[in-house]
Amino acid sequence: MIDIYHFSNPLSTHCLTTEHYLTNITSDIAERTHLHFVPLINTTIIQKFKNHTLSLSMNDCISDTSEILFNVILDFKAAQLEGNKKARYFLIQLQHELLINQKHYTASLVNQILDKSGINHADFLTNRANEEAISAIIKDQKCAEKIMKKNVPLLH
Repeated sequence: MIDIYHFSNPLSTHCLTTEHYLTNITSDIAERTHLHFVPLINTTIIQKFKNHTLSLSMNDCISDTSEILFNVILDFKAAQLEGNKKARYFLIQLQHELLINQKHYTASLVNQILDKSGINHADFLTNRANEEAISAIIKDQKCAEKIMKKNVPLLH
């Protein structure tokens, strides 16, 4: 089995392109692969939004970049609790709408993508409001720090 980790800025068109390529490549590999998308965020942003963005009303239109970043990652983790393939599809679709189609991050947009992804709305909202999603984000960030620290050459 091959594990592939993609550490990314989910608000980057370069990362979106890479995610498309990785998704296509892993489906063509004969050996069993497990593709891990790990959107990166710093702990300051996590703490800033941890307590007040867990609910998303239909009227919300978020324009602050760090808040959009946090919500995209939280949405991805909530979707991931429904399955990795669905979550990866959800993330790519959300990124495409935000980055390529220049749409605003809204609950309505998220709901449209949930429908396309086959993710249950009620389960998604429950997962999104669950402390488990925040814990999973923090765990991912620690994993990224550990792996990247080992594999990135230090400059002297």
